[in-house]
Amino acid sequence: MCSCDRPATARVNVALVFILASALWCFAVPRACLAATVEGKRCVVEYSGVLVDYAKAIAAIYDCACDGYKEIFGLDLPKSVTITVSTGAPETRLWNDGDRHIYLQLASDRDLNPDSGYFHIYGMCHEPGHIAMYSKLETVAGLPDGVGEGWAHYCGSLVLDYVFAKLGQNAWPVPHDYSWQGKARLIKGCGASEKDAMMTAACAFYAIGEKYGHDKVGYAMRSALNRKPKGTELMGLFAKAIDAVTNRKGSALIPDSVRRGKVVVEKPTVVLPGRAAPSGAVLYDDGWIGYDDDGEDGMRSIAGSGHAVEFHVKRGGTLKAVKLKGSRYGYPQSDSKFEIYIMDNQFNVIDSASLPFMEFAQRGQQLYWREFNLKGIKVPEDFIVLFSFDPTATDGVYVGYDANAHGHSYTALPAGHAKQFSEGDWMIRVKVE
Repeated sequence: MCSCDRPATARVNVALVFILASALWCFAVPRACLAATVEGKRCVVEYSGVLVDYAKAIAAIYDCACDGYKEIFGLDLPKSVTITVSTGAPETRLWNDGDRHIYLQLASDRDLNPDSGYFHIYGMCHEPGHIAMYSKLETVAGLPDGVGEGWAHYCGSLVLDYVFAKLGQNAWPVPHDYSWQGKARLIKGCGASEKDAMMTAACAFYAIGEKYGHDKVGYAMRSALNRKPKGTELMGLFAKAIDAVTNRKGSALIPDSVRRGKVVVEKPTVVLPGRAAPSGAVLYDDGWIGYDDDGEDGMRSIAGSGHAVEFHVKRGGTLKAVKLKGSRYGYPQSDSKFEIYIMDNQFNVIDSASLPFMEFAQRGQQLYWREFNLKGIKVPEDFIVLFSFDPTATDGVYVGYDANAHGHSYTALPAGHAKQFSEGDWMIRVKVE
């Protein structure tokens, strides 16, 4: 039933006309009257553009998945998360902010159909795995490539079987058999001769769980996360914890690439139209070096990655300061911190600094430059400056970029995956003596 607003007082005939017109509007444009919330035990689903039956199903599946995480792995998830479901996005995607918010953005409500190719029930089992991990890390920087996704895929696959056992084929408004998307699909992926970083990590967790118990995998991850580690520390702590409950044998099943981060740099294989070669650095009048013209063409806050720019200074020197054009959003007061990493051109960390979000004022109408003095860091000819903010939906920093410059910027984290930023260069500058 439509919930369009009605006039509180009016003559009867006018009121009837208004009600009829509203009903016709809802029938013709249903999305205009489908913005509401459904409350579950462990979540609130905010939805628009989709039928309430899907919002109720998502709430029930998420609640059941939380029970699965507790029963299988002993993992406690936040008391409540917000799941936002909306239509009209350029593409259908599911993601989370690493804290207490999950987003399902649909290109069309037809993408909710079981035959659409999107695994929405599995997705609601997968995303809690990310939140369980990311919400406990001090920073995701340095998390080995594939570990975050692999952990969520491993957990989500086993939890999907749990959900199917509890809710069956009627979990979704359109009943269907989704059980094959769980453990059976994980086993099939682990049997493949070639695996990407995500599957390599997922299969390592699964192999340990099958041999020693999935509850022990959960215990080891809880033990590691309780230390509030950095991404660089997590798998080392996990290895020690799993050895403690497997007579020093469990860690032998963790491949080196999962235990220790290795940088994977992804660059485009084709040059974008009109961009034959990277634009050169600018030496500004005040001694700063950068690539931008001071006018931002857009801004980004990136969950699960960072903003990195590569610089070239002949014969190297001493890095005295860096600055960034951006602004903070979210809580008026925040105890969150961000990291500045200085790295060589292979993304190996030379030095780093941890600073509070409060170094940035909250966002006004414009982004602004914020300067950070460093203690004087020796850098080689080619080096990288990376800002890692670990943003959430309610606490983060926007970073500006210049679309007229290109070829020097990445979305990246230390010891992880680095992907060249195709929309321009981040507005980050350095001062080297």
